[in-house]
Amino acid sequence: MNATGGDSDGFENGAGAGIGGGFDTGGGIPSGNGGTVTITGNANVTATGGNAARETHPAPGIGGGGGNGGWGTVLGGEASDFTNTSTGNVTATGGTHPGGAHAPGIQPTFTGIDLSPATVLTSGGEVTVTITGTNFDTENVSRMRVAAFLNNAGAALYTSPAPAFIDATTATITLTIPPGAVRNYTLRPSNNTAGDFRNSPTATLEVAAAPTATIDLSNPNPPNAGIGWTRDGDVFTITGRDADDVTVTVTVIGDNQYPAPSQRRLAVAANATNVNVTLDNVSITGLSPGQSPLLLNAGADATVTLV
Repeated sequence: MNATGGDSDGFENGAGAGIGGGFDTGGGIPSGNGGTVTITGNANVTATGGNAARETHPAPGIGGGGGNGGWGTVLGGEASDFTNTSTGNVTATGGTHPGGAHAPGIQPTFTGIDLSPATVLTSGGEVTVTITGTNFDTENVSRMRVAAFLNNAGAALYTSPAPAFIDATTATITLTIPPGAVRNYTLRPSNNTAGDFRNSPTATLEVAAAPTATIDLSNPNPPNAGIGWTRDGDVFTITGRDADDVTVTVTVIGDNQYPAPSQRRLAVAANATNVNVTLDNVSITGLSPGQSPLLLNAGADATVTLV
């Protein structure tokens, strides 16, 4: 006896038929559960499940239940029974499948995605993406992808090649970020090349402007730090030193009441010496009692130039 399930056509009939499996009606309509295969007596049997055409379609097999076709969610019926009491030779083989989210076997799950660094400059740079989860192996990692969305909305702007398999819980890939505007990207992993990123964890990649020694009190979204200064809420604290501890002149511009009223103000860091600050047509008003437009903390020594 030879029994072979029918293959998927890859279009309306989404699932390859199994031996005794329920049929697939296509068009997003799930079929019934699988049937029953029983082999008795002294029979030599070869049973082969049908083949799936697309990785997004359910995996066929021996006695497999049917699944719905089209491009919707796979809702397959229950698997049928496969019983063998034959004294003969029985060879039962599940159908082939190109892999992906609905391939046979245990599928990977994601628990997190981390970025290093989490911020790149508008001039571009590299980001290492680390994906963590369970049941990773070289085969299913080869189908994984990482997609970038602008502010976690709309269609993916970019989809990566496959990451590198590290171990059963980790995969990584290094992405090159081209020069671009200041913005935030949301990165998501997918466990199949079809790119279903809807339920995966997210990480935010910030593309920030290169740091400067200028504080703009009118910037609606000021950075948290620049060259020779840092920001904590409305307070810009001037250190007067760059990353190499070299003295720099910090220039302040803008109006803390434009384009929206705020209590932005300046301070010179405690014990900072030889600090040079240039106030270029700056306006700082609307402060609360006890707040200073330019506070010198203990031990601070600053030279302020008005232009």
